[in-house]
Amino acid sequence: PERILAVTLTNKAAREMKERLAVLLGDGPLPFVATFHGLGRELLQSYGRVIGVPRYFSVYDRDDSERAIKEALKEMDIDPKEVPPRAILSRISKAKGAGMTAQSFKQKHGGEGFRARVASEVWLKYDATLIKEKALDFDDLISKPVLLLEEHADMRALAEARFDYIHVDEYQDTNSVQYELAHLLAGEKMNLCAVGDGGQNIYSWRGADIAHLMEFEVTFPGAKVVTLEQNYRSTRTILSAANAVIEKNKNRKPKILYTDNGIGDPITLYGAKNEIDEAWFIAQSASQLIGQGKKPSEIAILY
Repeated sequence: PERILAVTLTNKAAREMKERLAVLLGDGPLPFVATFHGLGRELLQSYGRVIGVPRYFSVYDRDDSERAIKEALKEMDIDPKEVPPRAILSRISKAKGAGMTAQSFKQKHGGEGFRARVASEVWLKYDATLIKEKALDFDDLISKPVLLLEEHADMRALAEARFDYIHVDEYQDTNSVQYELAHLLAGEKMNLCAVGDGGQNIYSWRGADIAHLMEFEVTFPGAKVVTLEQNYRSTRTILSAANAVIEKNKNRKPKILYTDNGIGDPITLYGAKNEIDEAWFIAQSASQLIGQGKKPSEIAILY
């Protein structure tokens, strides 16, 4: 089991997987289960010293990063109200997710205007702060392991040798560095099992690239594709509506969802006049359901 790596996107999913495996496998060795960030942290603690990452480092959360960027803006005599630290951090984060460094970002975007120039200068100061504090941010936990494995073949060989089988969940929501990290660890063995859904790509705003899933068979020639079409959760009405919507996508692989569940309630569509009308409709609908005996905990509002 310890030769198996399982990677998912959220801490909650990773915890659930670990708990289930512990029940199934008992006290014996367990697969290594982690988020991409947890995997990156493990790789950096094991091999990061060759790229200057200390074995013991702290990890900046979003608030820490925004504070450091705010200080960098003040050093440059730029009002953080004029250029919000959150916006700068978002730009840096997306660039790191695409595999860029502060230097490559400055070369490519530094001359594109005021905001881009500020972002490139702030990034350099932000990196200097992280080094001084012996810290990394969340994006570094993936981008730096990729840099490590790309530039040091001996370390890559050690990391590859740890795992014979790699499983990646929610593959459609991987960004460039996450994809590259999984690809580097798969190495020549190419034993990578990816689970994903081309109809559920929700993190494109964060740099996720659905091409990683759509072109899987090109990247891994000879891959076996298993289409999972049976749905155990939804009613037939919900699935027929979902199928009708998703089939309009041009860049997709054929898949028709089906279920053994019942037809279920019809879908209601309400065209609200404005946001106030919309809020009243939702509140009244919830109130009616509660009056009919539904538990408030069974009512969800997606927005």
